[in-house]
Amino acid sequence: MSTVKADDSRSSELRLVFIGGGSGGHLFPAIAVCEGLLRLHVNVRLLFLTSRRAVDAQILQKSGLDQNLFRVIPYASMPGRSGRLGQLLTLPGAIRSFRIAQRELREFKPHVAIGVGAAASVPGIIAASRMEIPVVLMEHNTVPGKATRLLAARAAVTLAGLPFESTRQSTWPGAVEITGTPVRTSIADLSKRTEAPVLKRERLLILGGSQGSSSVNRLVLEALADERCVPSDWEIIHQTGEAQVTQVAAEYARRGRTATVLSFLPNLPNLLASSTVVISRGGAGTLQELACAGLPSILIPFSRAASNHQSANAEFLQRSGAARVVDETDAAAGRSLRRQLNELIGNPEVRQALHLSIRQLARPEAAIISARRILGLWRP
Repeated sequence: MSTVKADDSRSSELRLVFIGGGSGGHLFPAIAVCEGLLRLHVNVRLLFLTSRRAVDAQILQKSGLDQNLFRVIPYASMPGRSGRLGQLLTLPGAIRSFRIAQRELREFKPHVAIGVGAAASVPGIIAASRMEIPVVLMEHNTVPGKATRLLAARAAVTLAGLPFESTRQSTWPGAVEITGTPVRTSIADLSKRTEAPVLKRERLLILGGSQGSSSVNRLVLEALADERCVPSDWEIIHQTGEAQVTQVAAEYARRGRTATVLSFLPNLPNLLASSTVVISRGGAGTLQELACAGLPSILIPFSRAASNHQSANAEFLQRSGAARVVDETDAAAGRSLRRQLNELIGNPEVRQALHLSIRQLARPEAAIISARRILGLWRP
């Protein structure tokens, strides 16, 4: 990835380590911040200490970052099935993770350590803190994760995507700055559009995630059982897990509907720019992408997300008049989704109201703001 001239003219090497991962929701905002850092400084070296999940390596390999600028160092993350996260620090695997992270940090000598969340961030951030490396935490949900809460007292600042609802920010053990959730430049730029695109066809975009969601698939297909729900001249693009693509495509065909079913969306910015209505989960990163695109959305938050944070995110948008929400645990969820779709598809005024409200939550400068805050902790 190319860089632009640093805004402070400093060219000495800046070394940063990003710690954590396990999902796109943790890594994509970090990658967006890396884009911002590379725009602000000409000589950056990056190191990622991630979980052992294959998704981490896959995301980083496709990130577009210059492969010479980072190494992925997988290490054993803390197990996540026990009760209190802090107790896991006594487990042999966690201690081993701490020692591996400590060794990597000694070799790399980062100027700042950035925790991107999840249990995988805990050993490395504790190691960085004990080595007196300045720590920044990134937390994008309205309900801070367990790892963020555990590590907050060690951080110079926690960069928040949305206002915390589970605790008063005044009682947070450290500084909190609401920067917004960083998204890739190509998606942040969608917020600059002043006019709606001229579409060849209206489009319903369903974002089930690359890992797929059986409940989203089920509810969408249940809603579309009424052929009047989505007009036949609308295009349907449905993202689901690779293992579910064939089954979901067959279900559309059985209902006599034409739909493009994919596990990977090759050009998400273009798809967001040219869609009419979106059905999505409630992850903070995805919600900020929808905000930048100004898309009328129906959210189906994942009911088993940690601390129920997706539901809290979705409810925050719904209270702001920025989205509609369907509870997947409701016995009538399929009918509720159908009713919401009917209203959005049949009423351009409702879509426009949602468009204007969700645009108010767009933070296209979040990556640059976060990058500047990290640079502010650097002592060359």
